[in-house]
Amino acid sequence: MKKQASRDMRYRRPISLLAFAALLFLYSGHAGFAAETKKAAAVKSPAVKDEALAPGREEKAADKGTGADKPPVTADPSAKNGAGKGSPGEKTAGEVKGPVAADASSKAAENEKKRLEWIERTLEFGISKERREAINLMLTLKDESSKWHAGPLLLKLLKSDTDEEVLVRAITVGGDLKLAELGPEFVRFLDDPTEDVRTAAVGGIHALMYAQAKDVLVKKLKEQDLAKDSNFTDSIIRTLADFKAGEAREFAEAGIKDLKTTAILREALILFLGKAGIQESRGFLIALLKDQDENLDMRSYAASALSLLGAKESAADINEVVKTIEAMPFKKRKEHYTLYIYCVSALVRLGDEGALPRLMESLKSDNSMVRIKAIKLMKDLKDKRTIDILKYKRDYDPSPVVQKAARDALEGMGVTDAKPVEKAADKPADSSAADKARTDGAAKTDADKSTTGKR
Repeated sequence: MKKQASRDMRYRRPISLLAFAALLFLYSGHAGFAAETKKAAAVKSPAVKDEALAPGREEKAADKGTGADKPPVTADPSAKNGAGKGSPGEKTAGEVKGPVAADASSKAAENEKKRLEWIERTLEFGISKERREAINLMLTLKDESSKWHAGPLLLKLLKSDTDEEVLVRAITVGGDLKLAELGPEFVRFLDDPTEDVRTAAVGGIHALMYAQAKDVLVKKLKEQDLAKDSNFTDSIIRTLADFKAGEAREFAEAGIKDLKTTAILREALILFLGKAGIQESRGFLIALLKDQDENLDMRSYAASALSLLGAKESAADINEVVKTIEAMPFKKRKEHYTLYIYCVSALVRLGDEGALPRLMESLKSDNSMVRIKAIKLMKDLKDKRTIDILKYKRDYDPSPVVQKAARDALEGMGVTDAKPVEKAADKPADSSAADKARTDGAAKTDADKSTTGKR
Protein backbone atom coordinates (compact mmCIF):
# COMPACT_ATOMS: atom_id res chain seq x y z
CA MET A 1 0.00 0.00 0.00
CA LYS A 2 2.83 2.39 0.89
CA LYS A 3 4.60 1.55 -2.38
CA GLN A 4 1.46 2.39 -4.38
CA ALA A 5 1.10 5.78 -2.65
CA SER A 6 4.75 6.57 -3.25
CA ARG A 7 4.34 5.80 -6.97
CA ASP A 8 1.29 8.13 -7.22
CA MET A 9 3.15 10.96 -5.59
CA ARG A 10 6.02 10.60 -8.07
CA TYR A 11 3.63 11.11 -11.00
CA ARG A 12 1.63 13.98 -9.38
CA ARG A 13 4.63 16.14 -8.50
CA PRO A 14 5.85 16.63 -12.12
CA ILE A 15 2.25 17.34 -13.23
CA SER A 16 1.82 20.02 -10.55
CA LEU A 17 5.12 21.62 -11.51
CA LEU A 18 4.10 21.70 -15.18
CA ALA A 19 0.73 23.32 -14.36
CA PHE A 20 2.43 25.94 -12.25
CA ALA A 21 4.93 26.73 -15.02
CA ALA A 22 2.09 27.14 -17.54
CA LEU A 23 0.22 29.56 -15.31
CA LEU A 24 3.38 31.59 -14.74
CA PHE A 25 3.94 31.85 -18.50
CA LEU A 26 0.37 33.03 -19.17
CA TYR A 27 0.58 35.63 -16.42
CA SER A 28 3.84 37.08 -17.69
CA GLY A 29 2.44 37.21 -21.22
CA HIS A 30 -0.70 39.05 -20.10
CA ALA A 31 1.35 41.58 -18.10
CA GLY A 32 3.51 42.26 -21.12
CA PHE A 33 0.48 42.78 -23.35
CA ALA A 34 -1.01 45.25 -20.85
CA ALA A 35 2.24 47.18 -20.72
CA GLU A 36 2.34 47.44 -24.51
CA THR A 37 -1.25 48.65 -24.55
CA LYS A 38 -0.42 51.39 -22.05
CA LYS A 39 2.49 52.49 -24.17
CA ALA A 40 0.35 52.64 -27.26
CA ALA A 41 -2.28 54.70 -25.45
CA ALA A 42 0.38 57.10 -24.20
CA VAL A 43 1.30 58.06 -27.78
CA LYS A 44 -1.28 60.69 -28.96
CA SER A 45 -2.35 60.61 -32.58
CA PRO A 46 -2.98 63.93 -34.35
CA ALA A 47 -6.62 65.14 -34.05
CA VAL A 48 -8.66 64.84 -37.21
CA LYS A 49 -10.37 68.16 -37.94
CA ASP A 50 -12.32 67.00 -40.97
CA GLU A 51 -13.57 63.65 -42.18
CA ALA A 52 -11.74 64.20 -45.47
CA LEU A 53 -8.38 64.13 -43.66
CA ALA A 54 -9.05 60.87 -41.83
CA PRO A 55 -6.35 58.33 -42.86
CA GLY A 56 -7.40 55.22 -44.69
CA ARG A 57 -11.00 56.42 -45.31
CA GLU A 58 -12.36 55.17 -48.58
CA GLU A 59 -15.25 56.95 -50.24
CA LYS A 60 -18.23 54.65 -50.50
CA ALA A 61 -20.41 54.41 -53.54
CA ALA A 62 -23.36 55.78 -51.54
CA ASP A 63 -21.39 58.97 -50.88
CA LYS A 64 -20.73 59.54 -54.55
CA GLY A 65 -23.22 61.40 -56.64
CA THR A 66 -23.97 64.37 -58.79
CA GLY A 67 -24.68 66.65 -55.84
CA ALA A 68 -28.37 67.21 -56.79
CA ASP A 69 -29.83 65.05 -54.01
CA LYS A 70 -27.25 65.70 -51.37
CA PRO A 71 -25.21 68.92 -51.60
CA PRO A 72 -21.56 68.77 -50.55
CA VAL A 73 -20.88 69.78 -46.97
CA THR A 74 -19.16 73.15 -47.02
CA ALA A 75 -17.94 75.16 -44.11
CA ASP A 76 -19.99 78.18 -43.10
CA PRO A 77 -17.88 81.28 -43.92
CA SER A 78 -19.08 82.97 -40.74
CA ALA A 79 -17.90 79.99 -38.67
CA LYS A 80 -14.27 81.06 -39.23
CA ASN A 81 -14.97 84.25 -37.33
CA GLY A 82 -16.98 82.48 -34.67
CA ALA A 83 -20.26 83.95 -35.92
CA GLY A 84 -21.80 80.73 -37.15
CA LYS A 85 -23.72 78.27 -35.03
CA GLY A 86 -23.98 74.53 -35.43
CA SER A 87 -21.98 72.31 -37.71
CA PRO A 88 -20.82 73.54 -41.15
CA GLY A 89 -23.65 73.48 -43.67
CA GLU A 90 -26.36 73.16 -41.00
CA LYS A 91 -29.51 75.17 -41.85
CA THR A 92 -30.78 77.75 -39.40
CA ALA A 93 -34.35 77.70 -38.04
CA GLY A 94 -35.34 80.54 -40.36
CA GLU A 95 -33.99 78.71 -43.43
CA VAL A 96 -36.00 75.62 -42.50
CA LYS A 97 -39.15 77.53 -41.57
CA GLY A 98 -39.42 79.36 -44.89
CA PRO A 99 -39.82 76.30 -47.13
CA VAL A 100 -42.08 74.58 -44.58
CA ALA A 101 -44.37 77.61 -44.38
CA ALA A 102 -44.41 77.90 -48.15
CA ASP A 103 -45.28 74.23 -48.46
CA ALA A 104 -48.11 74.58 -45.90
CA SER A 105 -49.46 77.62 -47.73
CA SER A 106 -49.32 75.75 -51.01
CA LYS A 107 -51.24 72.81 -49.51
CA ALA A 108 -53.87 75.15 -48.02
CA ALA A 109 -54.36 76.79 -51.41
CA GLU A 110 -54.67 73.39 -53.06
CA ASN A 111 -57.23 72.25 -50.46
CA GLU A 112 -59.27 75.42 -50.92
CA LYS A 113 -59.24 74.90 -54.69
CA LYS A 114 -60.49 71.33 -54.24
CA ARG A 115 -63.17 72.52 -51.80
CA LEU A 116 -64.41 75.10 -54.28
CA GLU A 117 -64.49 72.49 -57.06
CA TRP A 118 -66.50 70.14 -54.80
CA ILE A 119 -68.94 72.96 -53.96
CA GLU A 120 -69.46 73.79 -57.63
CA ARG A 121 -69.98 70.14 -58.61
CA THR A 122 -72.36 69.48 -55.70
CA LEU A 123 -74.49 72.56 -56.34
CA GLU A 124 -75.04 71.33 -59.87
CA PHE A 125 -75.55 67.60 -59.31
CA GLY A 126 -76.06 66.94 -55.56
CA ILE A 127 -79.26 66.10 -53.71
CA SER A 128 -80.93 68.80 -51.59
CA LYS A 129 -79.10 67.87 -48.39
CA GLU A 130 -75.73 67.89 -50.17
CA ARG A 131 -76.49 71.23 -51.82
CA ARG A 132 -77.26 72.76 -48.42
CA GLU A 133 -73.99 71.35 -47.07
CA ALA A 134 -72.10 72.77 -50.04
CA ILE A 135 -73.64 76.21 -49.44
CA ASN A 136 -72.67 76.07 -45.75
CA LEU A 137 -69.13 75.14 -46.79
CA MET A 138 -68.84 78.48 -48.58
CA LEU A 139 -68.56 80.12 -45.17
CA THR A 140 -65.25 78.29 -44.65
CA LEU A 141 -63.61 79.77 -47.76
CA LYS A 142 -60.72 82.01 -46.73
CA ASP A 143 -59.12 83.10 -49.98
CA GLU A 144 -60.68 86.25 -51.46
CA SER A 145 -60.60 84.81 -54.97
CA SER A 146 -62.55 81.77 -53.72
CA LYS A 147 -65.15 84.04 -52.11
CA TRP A 148 -65.37 85.95 -55.38
CA HIS A 149 -66.33 82.69 -57.10
CA ALA A 150 -69.03 82.02 -54.49
CA GLY A 151 -71.16 84.95 -55.72
CA PRO A 152 -71.75 83.66 -59.27
CA LEU A 153 -72.36 80.13 -57.94
CA LEU A 154 -75.07 81.33 -55.53
CA LEU A 155 -76.58 83.63 -58.13
CA LYS A 156 -76.87 80.76 -60.58
CA LEU A 157 -78.45 78.56 -57.90
CA LEU A 158 -80.97 81.25 -56.84
CA LYS A 159 -82.11 81.62 -60.44
CA SER A 160 -82.58 77.89 -61.05
CA ASP A 161 -83.17 76.00 -57.78
CA THR A 162 -86.71 75.33 -56.55
CA ASP A 163 -86.06 73.62 -53.19
CA GLU A 164 -87.29 75.92 -50.39
CA GLU A 165 -84.67 74.86 -47.83
CA VAL A 166 -81.85 75.23 -50.34
CA LEU A 167 -83.07 78.71 -51.29
CA VAL A 168 -83.32 79.80 -47.64
CA ARG A 169 -79.78 78.56 -46.98
CA ALA A 170 -78.41 80.22 -50.13
CA ILE A 171 -79.99 83.59 -49.27
CA THR A 172 -78.78 83.43 -45.66
CA VAL A 173 -75.19 82.53 -46.59
CA GLY A 174 -75.17 85.12 -49.37
CA GLY A 175 -76.08 87.76 -46.79
CA ASP A 176 -73.46 86.51 -44.33
CA LEU A 177 -70.79 86.68 -47.05
CA LYS A 178 -71.90 90.25 -47.88
CA LEU A 179 -72.32 89.42 -51.57
CA ALA A 180 -73.86 92.72 -52.71
CA GLU A 181 -74.46 91.40 -56.24
CA LEU A 182 -77.21 89.18 -54.79
CA GLY A 183 -79.27 92.17 -53.57
CA PRO A 184 -81.59 92.39 -56.62
CA GLU A 185 -82.19 88.65 -56.44
CA PHE A 186 -83.14 88.93 -52.76
CA VAL A 187 -85.69 91.62 -53.67
CA ARG A 188 -87.23 89.26 -56.23
CA PHE A 189 -87.77 86.65 -53.50
CA LEU A 190 -89.94 89.09 -51.49
CA ASP A 191 -92.79 87.85 -53.70
CA ASP A 192 -92.05 84.16 -53.16
CA PRO A 193 -95.15 82.14 -52.18
CA THR A 194 -93.31 80.57 -49.20
CA GLU A 195 -93.07 82.72 -46.05
CA ASP A 196 -89.76 81.16 -44.98
CA VAL A 197 -88.17 82.17 -48.29
CA ARG A 198 -89.66 85.68 -48.08
CA THR A 199 -88.43 86.07 -44.50
CA ALA A 200 -84.95 84.88 -45.49
CA ALA A 201 -84.97 87.43 -48.33
CA VAL A 202 -85.67 90.26 -45.86
CA GLY A 203 -82.87 88.94 -43.64
CA GLY A 204 -80.50 88.87 -46.62
CA ILE A 205 -81.40 92.46 -47.56
CA HIS A 206 -80.82 93.48 -43.92
CA ALA A 207 -77.45 91.71 -43.78
CA LEU A 208 -76.33 93.47 -46.97
CA MET A 209 -77.88 96.78 -45.81
CA TYR A 210 -79.26 96.90 -49.33
CA ALA A 211 -81.00 100.28 -48.97
CA GLN A 212 -82.24 100.16 -52.58
CA ALA A 213 -84.92 97.79 -51.30
CA LYS A 214 -86.32 100.28 -48.73
CA ASP A 215 -89.26 101.50 -50.82
CA VAL A 216 -90.21 97.95 -51.76
CA LEU A 217 -90.13 96.93 -48.09
CA VAL A 218 -92.32 99.87 -47.03
CA LYS A 219 -94.83 98.87 -49.68
CA LYS A 220 -94.73 95.23 -48.51
CA LEU A 221 -95.24 96.30 -44.89
CA LYS A 222 -98.38 98.24 -45.73
CA GLU A 223 -99.78 95.15 -47.45
CA GLN A 224 -99.49 92.98 -44.32
CA ASP A 225 -102.33 92.01 -41.99
CA LEU A 226 -101.17 93.24 -38.57
CA ALA A 227 -103.84 91.16 -36.84
CA LYS A 228 -101.75 88.07 -37.57
CA ASP A 229 -98.30 87.35 -36.17
CA SER A 230 -95.80 86.87 -38.96
CA ASN A 231 -92.03 86.46 -39.00
CA PHE A 232 -92.03 88.13 -42.42
CA THR A 233 -93.80 91.26 -41.11
CA ASP A 234 -91.62 91.40 -37.99
CA SER A 235 -88.46 91.12 -40.11
CA ILE A 236 -89.60 93.96 -42.39
CA ILE A 237 -90.25 96.25 -39.39
CA ARG A 238 -86.82 95.55 -37.87
CA THR A 239 -85.05 96.04 -41.21
CA LEU A 240 -86.85 99.32 -41.94
CA ALA A 241 -85.85 100.58 -38.47
CA ASP A 242 -82.17 100.21 -39.40
CA PHE A 243 -82.87 101.79 -42.80
CA LYS A 244 -84.31 104.83 -40.93
CA ALA A 245 -87.50 104.60 -42.97
CA GLY A 246 -89.38 107.64 -41.64
CA GLU A 247 -91.89 107.29 -44.46
CA ALA A 248 -93.47 104.38 -42.54
CA ARG A 249 -94.23 106.54 -39.46
CA GLU A 250 -97.94 107.09 -40.03
CA PHE A 251 -98.54 103.44 -40.80
CA ALA A 252 -96.63 102.44 -37.64
CA GLU A 253 -98.55 104.82 -35.36
CA ALA A 254 -101.88 103.67 -36.80
CA GLY A 255 -100.88 100.05 -36.27
CA ILE A 256 -99.95 100.74 -32.63
CA LYS A 257 -103.30 102.43 -31.95
CA ASP A 258 -105.25 99.61 -33.56
CA LEU A 259 -106.02 97.10 -30.80
CA LYS A 260 -106.45 94.38 -33.43
CA THR A 261 -102.71 94.49 -34.05
CA THR A 262 -100.98 91.60 -32.26
CA ALA A 263 -98.95 92.38 -29.14
CA ILE A 264 -95.69 91.25 -30.79
CA LEU A 265 -96.18 93.52 -33.81
CA ARG A 266 -97.27 96.47 -31.62
CA GLU A 267 -94.04 96.14 -29.63
CA ALA A 268 -92.02 95.95 -32.86
CA LEU A 269 -93.73 99.07 -34.27
CA ILE A 270 -93.16 101.06 -31.04
CA LEU A 271 -89.45 100.22 -31.07
CA PHE A 272 -89.35 101.02 -34.80
CA LEU A 273 -90.28 104.64 -34.06
CA GLY A 274 -87.33 104.92 -31.67
CA LYS A 275 -84.72 102.98 -33.65
CA ALA A 276 -85.60 104.78 -36.89
CA GLY A 277 -84.97 108.07 -35.07
CA ILE A 278 -88.36 109.55 -35.97
CA GLN A 279 -88.42 112.66 -33.75
CA GLU A 280 -91.91 113.55 -34.94
CA SER A 281 -93.20 110.56 -32.95
CA ARG A 282 -91.93 111.86 -29.58
CA GLY A 283 -95.29 113.30 -28.53
CA PHE A 284 -97.07 110.13 -29.59
CA LEU A 285 -94.68 108.00 -27.49
CA ILE A 286 -94.99 110.23 -24.40
CA ALA A 287 -98.77 109.99 -24.58
CA LEU A 288 -98.49 106.21 -24.87
CA LEU A 289 -96.15 106.07 -21.87
CA LYS A 290 -98.51 108.07 -19.64
CA ASP A 291 -101.70 106.30 -20.69
CA GLN A 292 -102.95 104.60 -17.50
CA ASP A 293 -105.30 102.38 -19.52
CA GLU A 294 -102.58 101.11 -21.85
CA ASN A 295 -100.93 97.71 -21.47
CA LEU A 296 -97.92 97.97 -19.12
CA ASP A 297 -95.62 96.23 -21.60
CA MET A 298 -96.54 98.73 -24.34
CA ARG A 299 -95.83 101.62 -21.97
CA SER A 300 -92.47 100.02 -21.13
CA TYR A 301 -91.53 99.83 -24.83
CA ALA A 302 -92.61 103.45 -25.26
CA ALA A 303 -90.06 104.44 -22.57
CA SER A 304 -87.36 102.49 -24.41
CA ALA A 305 -88.30 104.09 -27.74
CA LEU A 306 -88.02 107.56 -26.20
CA SER A 307 -84.53 106.77 -24.94
CA LEU A 308 -83.56 105.47 -28.40
CA LEU A 309 -84.64 108.81 -29.87
CA GLY A 310 -82.10 110.43 -27.55
CA ALA A 311 -84.56 113.20 -26.69
CA LYS A 312 -83.31 114.43 -23.29
CA GLU A 313 -86.34 116.68 -22.96
CA SER A 314 -88.35 113.47 -22.51
CA ALA A 315 -86.54 112.73 -19.23
CA ALA A 316 -88.94 114.87 -17.19
CA ASP A 317 -91.97 112.93 -18.47
CA ILE A 318 -90.29 109.59 -17.78
CA ASN A 319 -89.25 110.73 -14.29
CA GLU A 320 -92.83 111.65 -13.57
CA VAL A 321 -93.92 108.07 -14.27
CA VAL A 322 -91.11 106.71 -12.07
CA LYS A 323 -92.11 108.85 -9.10
CA THR A 324 -95.75 107.86 -9.52
CA ILE A 325 -94.79 104.17 -9.30
CA GLU A 326 -92.53 104.76 -6.28
CA ALA A 327 -95.48 106.35 -4.45
CA MET A 328 -97.71 103.29 -4.99
CA PRO A 329 -98.45 100.71 -2.25
CA PHE A 330 -96.05 97.76 -2.27
CA LYS A 331 -98.42 95.31 -3.99
CA LYS A 332 -99.33 97.72 -6.79
CA ARG A 333 -95.72 98.84 -7.15
CA LYS A 334 -94.75 95.21 -7.65
CA GLU A 335 -97.25 94.93 -10.53
CA HIS A 336 -95.68 97.98 -12.19
CA TYR A 337 -92.12 96.80 -11.73
CA THR A 338 -91.43 96.10 -15.44
CA LEU A 339 -92.57 99.58 -16.41
CA TYR A 340 -90.54 101.04 -13.54
CA ILE A 341 -87.28 99.37 -14.50
CA TYR A 342 -87.70 100.21 -18.22
CA CYS A 343 -88.27 103.85 -17.29
CA VAL A 344 -85.19 103.87 -15.07
CA SER A 345 -83.14 102.27 -17.86
CA ALA A 346 -84.40 104.91 -20.31
CA LEU A 347 -83.34 107.67 -17.89
CA VAL A 348 -79.85 106.16 -17.59
CA ARG A 349 -79.56 106.12 -21.39
CA LEU A 350 -80.67 109.75 -21.51
CA GLY A 351 -77.98 110.70 -18.99
CA ASP A 352 -80.08 111.24 -15.86
CA GLU A 353 -77.61 111.12 -12.95
CA GLY A 354 -80.16 109.89 -10.40
CA ALA A 355 -81.30 106.92 -12.46
CA LEU A 356 -78.32 104.57 -12.27
CA PRO A 357 -78.45 104.08 -8.46
CA ARG A 358 -82.12 103.08 -8.86
CA LEU A 359 -81.23 100.51 -11.50
CA MET A 360 -78.38 99.11 -9.40
CA GLU A 361 -80.70 98.91 -6.40
CA SER A 362 -82.87 96.49 -8.41
CA LEU A 363 -79.98 94.01 -8.36
CA LYS A 364 -80.41 93.71 -4.59
CA SER A 365 -83.97 92.41 -4.88
CA ASP A 366 -84.72 88.93 -3.50
CA ASN A 367 -86.63 88.21 -6.71
CA SER A 368 -84.23 86.61 -9.20
CA MET A 369 -86.42 87.64 -12.16
CA VAL A 370 -86.11 91.27 -11.10
CA ARG A 371 -82.33 90.93 -10.96
CA ILE A 372 -82.21 89.26 -14.39
CA LYS A 373 -84.29 92.04 -15.98
CA ALA A 374 -82.03 94.68 -14.45
CA ILE A 375 -78.92 92.90 -15.72
CA LYS A 376 -80.33 92.59 -19.24
CA LEU A 377 -80.98 96.33 -19.30
CA MET A 378 -77.46 96.99 -18.01
CA LYS A 379 -76.13 94.81 -20.82
CA ASP A 380 -77.89 97.04 -23.35
CA LEU A 381 -76.67 100.21 -21.64
CA LYS A 382 -73.00 99.12 -21.45
CA ASP A 383 -72.38 101.67 -18.69
CA LYS A 384 -68.93 101.13 -17.15
CA ARG A 385 -70.23 102.23 -13.75
CA THR A 386 -72.15 98.97 -13.45
CA ILE A 387 -69.06 96.74 -13.79
CA ASP A 388 -68.37 96.30 -10.06
CA ILE A 389 -71.88 95.22 -9.10
CA LEU A 390 -72.10 92.96 -12.16
CA LYS A 391 -68.85 91.28 -11.12
CA TYR A 392 -70.30 90.67 -7.67
CA LYS A 393 -73.45 89.14 -9.17
CA ARG A 394 -71.38 87.03 -11.52
CA ASP A 395 -69.30 85.61 -8.69
CA TYR A 396 -71.63 85.47 -5.69
CA ASP A 397 -75.30 85.65 -6.67
CA PRO A 398 -77.21 82.62 -5.30
CA SER A 399 -78.93 82.07 -8.66
CA PRO A 400 -76.83 80.40 -11.42
CA VAL A 401 -79.10 82.03 -14.02
CA VAL A 402 -78.33 85.48 -12.60
CA GLN A 403 -74.62 84.64 -12.51
CA LYS A 404 -74.70 83.70 -16.19
CA ALA A 405 -76.64 86.85 -17.12
CA ALA A 406 -74.07 88.98 -15.27
CA ARG A 407 -71.20 87.16 -16.99
CA ASP A 408 -72.78 87.76 -20.40
CA ALA A 409 -73.31 91.43 -19.61
CA LEU A 410 -69.68 91.85 -18.57
CA GLU A 411 -68.42 90.07 -21.67
CA GLY A 412 -70.60 92.41 -23.73
CA MET A 413 -68.65 95.28 -22.16
CA GLY A 414 -65.34 93.55 -22.86
CA VAL A 415 -64.73 92.52 -19.23
CA THR A 416 -63.39 88.96 -19.18
CA ASP A 417 -61.25 88.84 -16.01
CA ALA A 418 -61.11 85.47 -14.24
CA LYS A 419 -63.66 84.47 -11.65
CA PRO A 420 -62.33 84.04 -8.06
CA VAL A 421 -61.29 80.45 -7.37
CA GLU A 422 -63.12 80.05 -4.09
CA LYS A 423 -66.16 81.92 -2.93
CA ALA A 424 -65.58 80.69 0.63
CA ALA A 425 -62.24 82.52 0.79
CA ASP A 426 -64.00 85.91 0.77
CA LYS A 427 -66.91 84.90 3.00
CA PRO A 428 -66.60 85.43 6.80
CA ALA A 429 -66.59 82.27 8.91
CA ASP A 430 -69.87 81.19 10.47
CA SER A 431 -70.12 82.72 13.97
CA SER A 432 -71.78 79.61 15.41
CA ALA A 433 -68.88 77.51 14.17
CA ALA A 434 -66.42 79.92 15.77
CA ASP A 435 -68.31 79.79 19.09
CA LYS A 436 -68.29 76.00 18.97
CA ALA A 437 -64.53 76.00 18.32
CA ARG A 438 -63.93 78.30 21.31
CA THR A 439 -66.12 76.09 23.55
CA ASP A 440 -64.28 72.95 22.46
CA GLY A 441 -60.93 74.66 23.05
CA ALA A 442 -61.92 75.75 26.56
CA ALA A 443 -63.14 72.25 27.44
CA LYS A 444 -59.88 70.76 26.21
CA THR A 445 -57.85 73.23 28.31
CA ASP A 446 -59.83 72.34 31.47
CA ALA A 447 -59.27 68.65 30.82
CA ASP A 448 -55.52 69.24 30.43
CA LYS A 449 -55.41 71.17 33.70
CA SER A 450 -57.29 68.39 35.49
CA THR A 451 -54.84 65.79 34.20
CA THR A 452 -51.85 67.90 35.26
CA GLY A 453 -53.28 68.29 38.77
CA LYS A 454 -53.63 64.56 39.17
CA ARG A 455 -50.00 64.08 38.25
